[in-house]
Amino acid sequence: MRWDFRRTQDDYAIYLPALQKSYFASSSKTHSEDENWLYELCEQHDFLKENQLFYYPYALMSTGHINLATKDGKFHEDMYRKRDRTKTILVGDSGGYQIGSGAWPADWTNEDDNAAYVKRTMILEWMDKFCDYGITLDVPPWLIDHETSDSSKCYTFSDCVGATKINHDYWIENRTGACKFLNVLHGQNKSDAWSWYQTFKHYSDPKQYADKAFDGWSFGGHYKGWMPHITDVLVQLFHDGLLAQGKHDWLHFLGVSTLPAAVTLTCLQRALRKFINPKITLTFDSSSPFLSAQKHGCYLSHPNLVHNEKWSFTSKKLDGGFYPIWRSPICNSVYGELLRTTEGERASPAVNKLLAIHNCWLMFNAFHAANNLYDRGNRPKQFEGFDIQKIFNDIFCQYDLNPSKQIIADNFDALRAVSF
Repeated sequence: MRWDFRRTQDDYAIYLPALQKSYFASSSKTHSEDENWLYELCEQHDFLKENQLFYYPYALMSTGHINLATKDGKFHEDMYRKRDRTKTILVGDSGGYQIGSGAWPADWTNEDDNAAYVKRTMILEWMDKFCDYGITLDVPPWLIDHETSDSSKCYTFSDCVGATKINHDYWIENRTGACKFLNVLHGQNKSDAWSWYQTFKHYSDPKQYADKAFDGWSFGGHYKGWMPHITDVLVQLFHDGLLAQGKHDWLHFLGVSTLPAAVTLTCLQRALRKFINPKITLTFDSSSPFLSAQKHGCYLSHPNLVHNEKWSFTSKKLDGGFYPIWRSPICNSVYGELLRTTEGERASPAVNKLLAIHNCWLMFNAFHAANNLYDRGNRPKQFEGFDIQKIFNDIFCQYDLNPSKQIIADNFDALRAVSF
């Protein structure tokens, strides 16, 4: 092992790569002799294992991308099924997106609908067996604006709320405690977001559900990165007793992976740990390292982390050139020489998988570098003119609700600037 990313986390918010089947699943196809060794190489780059080129013990897995059977079988999914759970953390995404996109058609508003019941049961059993944390099965309100709403029988915000309550009630009643669950927050506008919170907050209240109560929070939907709303909700959670140490120790932000967002969430985590809950951990996820390789044949190059400029990743198309950057174990090895493809020719699945390995390595490094540079006084452009760490500290050091909300209002422009 050459890189151990456990040592780079410090007190930073943690990025969770959202694993894709093209990366973690062994292929059942027959390959040419020239490609067999490349597939074997890719299979060895399981970053959840300590004895690989690099070790990164965190990941997210969506139930929409895996076989939900919990018994051992030839599913080619050893990366997460046989991981060392004492040394790694896997967060499961329940599949609200699949409901919203129409991939899991059922009448989710009817608790007696068989298709919904079977899916609900399989997801809970899979999470209990394989995940450390799991996001509750929501029916996202954004689906009412799509033609797929008919596949879920959810046509209004109230329909989505009612369907999600059915799922939550089932989770509360049938969870075993093997997996800790994150209560997901939604809303397409401020009114709906607060209505959702008021409707579902009691599912995380130990006074009502004791050990069955949910164990943390997840931010999704339209407001998942809107920092004026996020801070407002977190203040309310604290005053409602729902950020308790030892119970609500995990906050996850869905579908986020920009460099400034990593810094923002680190600053937020530090403030929450200092004033609210010293054990709290913030995580964020994306499938970018896999999809950029699989769908677009792209690899990530040196990110821009210049002080007072826009901090961002740079991607390049693999069409006849692959150039070493930083100390990538793929670039700076014989394997980098093999990443060549004729312009216009689609790269093989094995080559795309090798690109994904490189992309993961680069993103893990880049998030650490962004936080490290911030701690040394460097800032992305949108942080200019204010100290976001001080603002977060001022918000969460208050013991009363109203002063915190006033500080949020007074710093609206700064909080908007660091939103993602």
